[in-house]
Amino acid sequence: VVSTQSTGYTNLFEQLSIMSLRRLVVQTAPALRLMSTGTQDPIAALFAEKLAEYKKLAADQGDMVGVSEEQVVKQQAHLEKLKKMYVVQGDVQSFPNVQF
Repeated sequence: VVSTQSTGYTNLFEQLSIMSLRRLVVQTAPALRLMSTGTQDPIAALFAEKLAEYKKLAADQGDMVGVSEEQVVKQQAHLEKLKKMYVVQGDVQSFPNVQF
């Protein structure tokens, strides 16, 4: 004869299922809201905007964005100093190619 009363394990399983479902809803609600409204986090939107702006400036100005000619001259002088100090052959700014 099978008992129709719920056991402690069944009750515990139901409680855990409900807790898991609640956690799932709480975690996915922001993503679902974002998909439904089409709005974006303001910080993420600002970051994406600045990144696009930087890419555009980098394409126009070259490697260093927003740098004066005086700073470029100082950097070149510093790189030449390092080249002489450490007897560097080739490009100072490139990563060394180590072969065994």
